Amino acid sequence: MKRILSLMLVLTILLAFSVPAFADDPLPYTDVADHWALRYIEQVTAAGLMNGDTATTFSPDASITRGMFVTVLGRFAGINKDAWKMNYGDGVRLFVDVELNRYYSPYINWAARNGIAQGIGYGKFEPDAMITREQMMVMLKRYADVTGKTFQDVSVLGVEDEQTPSFTDTDEIASWARDAVNELRSCGIIQGISNEDGTLRFAPKSNSTRAQAATVFCRMLGTVTPKPGWKEKYATLVNLSQTAATLKKGEKESVTLKAQVFPADATNKAVTWFSTNPGVAAVGKTSATECTVNWIGAGKCTIWAYSANGCKASCDIVCEKPAPTLLATAAVPSVPQDLSLAYKGESYDHKCERIFGRTVSDPRTVYTSDAAARPNMVTITVPAWDMDSNGQKYTRQFTLTVHRNIAATVDQIFREIYACPAKYPIHSLGGYRYDDKSEHTSGLAIDINPNENYYCSPSGQALVGKFFSPSTSEYSIPVGGEIDQIFSKYGFTRGIYWRSGYKDYMHYSFFGT
Repeated sequence: MKRILSLMLVLTILLAFSVPAFADDPLPYTDVADHWALRYIEQVTAAGLMNGDTATTFSPDASITRGMFVTVLGRFAGINKDAWKMNYGDGVRLFVDVELNRYYSPYINWAARNGIAQGIGYGKFEPDAMITREQMMVMLKRYADVTGKTFQDVSVLGVEDEQTPSFTDTDEIASWARDAVNELRSCGIIQGISNEDGTLRFAPKSNSTRAQAATVFCRMLGTVTPKPGWKEKYATLVNLSQTAATLKKGEKESVTLKAQVFPADATNKAVTWFSTNPGVAAVGKTSATECTVNWIGAGKCTIWAYSANGCKASCDIVCEKPAPTLLATAAVPSVPQDLSLAYKGESYDHKCERIFGRTVSDPRTVYTSDAAARPNMVTITVPAWDMDSNGQKYTRQFTLTVHRNIAATVDQIFREIYACPAKYPIHSLGGYRYDDKSEHTSGLAIDINPNENYYCSPSGQALVGKFFSPSTSEYSIPVGGEIDQIFSKYGFTRGIYWRSGYKDYMHYSFFGT
């Protein structure tokens, strides 16, 4: 405790000399007057590091997003934001979810290119996602490492060199964040959150608040200094392990690219990876010098690797899509195979021509047996997100059996669902089955997450499934949300609009039955 009090006193003195004094005019914010972080908020405002979220509020206890935090870090580093505007040619963006005209765009570009911040994979950064306390520490340490900065330790500050007590939740800190947390704590940039018994916890998984971020940056102003003798040595060349690759659905669906940065003693050898078309091939798992490229859809694109100072190398990717394979070897009726995409607004007769080659009275009864239906079905593989027991999203693939003349449309639907920023998790899919009662019999209906999206009677009694609660379960599909809109765009209807009053929340069908 003596050591902590001494450190706080020294930091207070440092801040008094290293942070610009706030102007005589009071803060315009109406929500900080009695806040514990008022002094820090005054200082980051005066230093031009942080602004209010409105003209009159700072929202100190609101969580800070990844885009906000990287912006403040870029301001702290004093970067020229105009020099870091994203411009990769032909409208290509480094991250598909970072719009070029947003305030955080140049700062994200700077942080990503320098290896300070990374995307989440598949061409996304998630700028509006909240940053956790341990993620914040890692970014700060990376910033210091790549810019030749060091954090003054307690001995330099004149504080007694006593053993620092461990946080009570040290075991909860991710292994990749522990070094950063320990280093930033040793110099007083983080001090922990008090427990009732006087001990301290770090709360690594908690979202960082704007007040906590303001506090951290004020303390950094007093402790971050250049490393003695450090001199930046720029990269002059980037080479990739291969310059062209072909991926094929169902065979070779990924490739690993490795980058070499020259000279070998460059101070920052991190490269940033991105795809010119993530809808064809997406960059998945990445590190500073390696990435995995995954097949997403048929077509061509280029994977680029950029060094921090603009050296670059590329690999041309061709993604091939094999024709759907029939499930049965029986002779296929002479039905025209239409692989063009269906669309909203097609008439009933047009839909019949697309699927059956003729108008039918009821799409559910065209096939009179499983043996008659099977030759017209194909099995496709679609990408999807799922969620593990810790709530972490991960990529998986499902096989789905559908009518061969709707296969291309269903494939497109699931690729668009997969690309949604919300990463809607799916753990169960159903397609063709012969039950003589629904469009599943014709391979024209799809069920998603049947446990969480029930089928209920007009009175609301669940006949199939366990519950439907979009507000509490990510597996429950919101009515009218992105998934509904994507299915609707390609002519599918959700089973909640039947005249009978029965509602099937898991069910999407091409003819609406």
